[in-house]
Amino acid sequence: MRMLDRLDTDPVGLQTTAPIFEAEPKPVAFDRAHALERAYGITRRPATEIAAEMDGLCHAIGKMSDREYFWFRLFDAGLSPSEKLAFVGERTTRSIWSVANFSSLWFGPMMHKAAFCAFMRGYGLPAPVILAQTGDSYPVAAAQRLADEQQTKAFLAQPDVYPLFGKPLVGERSLGALGLDALSGDGREIRLLDGHLVSVAELARAIHDRYPEGYLFQRHLEPDGAVKRLCGKRIATVRVYTISGALGPEVFRTVWKVPAGANMADNYWRPGNILCAIDLETGRVRRAVSGGGFELEEIQCHPDTGTPLIGLEVPQLAEIAKLALDAARVFSDLRIVGWDIAATANGPVVLEGNFAPDFGLCQLAEARGVLDQQLDRALQASLDAKRKLADRVNAAVQETELRLAGA
Repeated sequence: MRMLDRLDTDPVGLQTTAPIFEAEPKPVAFDRAHALERAYGITRRPATEIAAEMDGLCHAIGKMSDREYFWFRLFDAGLSPSEKLAFVGERTTRSIWSVANFSSLWFGPMMHKAAFCAFMRGYGLPAPVILAQTGDSYPVAAAQRLADEQQTKAFLAQPDVYPLFGKPLVGERSLGALGLDALSGDGREIRLLDGHLVSVAELARAIHDRYPEGYLFQRHLEPDGAVKRLCGKRIATVRVYTISGALGPEVFRTVWKVPAGANMADNYWRPGNILCAIDLETGRVRRAVSGGGFELEEIQCHPDTGTPLIGLEVPQLAEIAKLALDAARVFSDLRIVGWDIAATANGPVVLEGNFAPDFGLCQLAEARGVLDQQLDRALQASLDAKRKLADRVNAAVQETELRLAGA
């Protein structure tokens, strides 16, 4: 049965076969010797040569770890040494974040999902509509506060609120996110977007047990028609990386995150999901991949629908890029942001911003590193801004000390 057929199945007869909320995925132990052996089997490059290259990249500007070297398949012969030097690992990525986003002024409003939605909508930018929220935090305008498990159960028992999308008030990697499709005929169960059923009472209990700090219920976003034909009712977001230099924000990289298989969310750590590199001149997909490292696979068609990916026009891409730049101007003190924006039936909607965006997504999709002149210019502008801020602070301190000395 195709996944889209299963997603549209009537809930009668379906059973819950998995926990309501998934556990945090644990990384698999890395075996350097085994990885070198597998790389030799693929490339026939001597293991000593691969190890020397890997160690060199570890000490280069990108500070690539052994695991990251293999994840990006840098052992392959398709990239030149200079192209491999443009890749960054987590250590250098963290350094880039600290240089670009040296001001923490906007961290809170970006991390708190209800505040972020209210903030965006207050500036006239499209963001999800929150219908209800649990926890002690003051609810956003027009949202219903669900103070306890019974109130949450009563809210979920209303058939007219569906479909919904639920997610934790504070969290990352879409952990805890649920697509709530419809209420069963007897009102006791909810059909999830992946076709499973969950008890209304059990879900209400799990939310208050697992997320005491708060959980949000948002109005369902209807995907753009092209997205729906590609992957059903699920949302496929474009991750737009914006960087801000001396002339303001500009688009740095983009990647289309497409859900597949049983996944309700498009995060790439979920097995089977797809990353699409985008040709910004044509607005079309030029490369699509799934997995990473030795399991990296180039994808030609979506596995659930058979829709061709290569050459597919990314819906609403120009409007998505404009929305990302508008959002970047709002959060002007954050000079590198990864925006997740969905193409919906009513136009693009910004779902969230990430002030510590994972460059691994675009590096894997595009098979190229992020260290280039555009990034270098933006980081130099950030350093200049940081120095100016330090100079202003020091001048204010000195002025205060002189005034107090003369008092």
